[in-house]
Amino acid sequence: MTVKQATDLAKHKVGGLALNGLTTLSPDVATELAKLKKGVLALNGLTTLSPDVATELAKLKSEVLTLKGLTTLSPEVATELAKFKGFILDLRGLTTVAVEVATELAKLKGENLWLDGLTTVSVEVATELAKFKGNLHLDGLTTLSPEVATELAKLKGTLILNGLTTLPIEVAKELAKKEGTLVLNFLTAVSVEVASELAKSEGTLLLDGLKTLPIEVAKELAKSKGSLNLNGLRTLPIEVATELAKHKGSLGLSGLTTLSPDVATELANHKGELLLNGLETVSRKTLGILKANPMIRYSQSVRFSEPENTPEGKDSGQ
Repeated sequence: MTVKQATDLAKHKVGGLALNGLTTLSPDVATELAKLKKGVLALNGLTTLSPDVATELAKLKSEVLTLKGLTTLSPEVATELAKFKGFILDLRGLTTVAVEVATELAKLKGENLWLDGLTTVSVEVATELAKFKGNLHLDGLTTLSPEVATELAKLKGTLILNGLTTLPIEVAKELAKKEGTLVLNFLTAVSVEVASELAKSEGTLLLDGLKTLPIEVAKELAKSKGSLNLNGLRTLPIEVATELAKHKGSLGLSGLTTLSPDVATELANHKGELLLNGLETVSRKTLGILKANPMIRYSQSVRFSEPENTPEGKDSGQ
């Protein structure tokens, strides 16, 4: 690609540029591409990057820089890329990260660092990555030792671990110490013991992979003092609703598309913010119950499940 071509592309393609066919990039061309003002600059065909090119790309004016073709990174290149101030630096192609590289990447000025290609991280690497001030994506990790969990829990930003499908008690105990947001959306079940540990979290906990919730697990999770998100639940037995309503913080149940009056009555006892943004159809009686609690949030486009002239509609007075 010539400098002029890069200049023209950066000027006119304001919705983003996918240039994944490029396998080499000169500093001059990188300088011009970095003038892109909106969208994604995708350069996933690059398998190597010089410090000079990295320096120029880090000046990118748009929100997202994706370099998924890179499988390794030198400390010098990491130092330059860390100067990127956009929304996402996507390095999902990296399969290993040296401690020195992790140290430099943790200095990233942007908001999100995607390292989903890592399947393992050492304690030392975890220690360095946890110094990052933004949101760290490590969805490639399918297992986690308690020692690594201890270090990652020190991250101040959001920690995304959607590769974990099971969680040992010892790991849950360490992750629960994390301040801020912890995302574990691929857990499909948690034991009572694990729920008890996670409930010690005072931050925001996302467990949207749970499709059902045993009563005993609900009892433990409800003890959480932070925000609890269970948006994967599609149905909610009244006994489970009773337990979840005891939760004191923000509670997310936006996976529910409908709600019976009995379940709504139990949930209305919740003292904090209750998010039911997925509701599509409810009875007039249910809606009346929800409206009585100003802390309950639901879509204003929710529809009634019965015609206005039914006995329920008349009785409810709603």
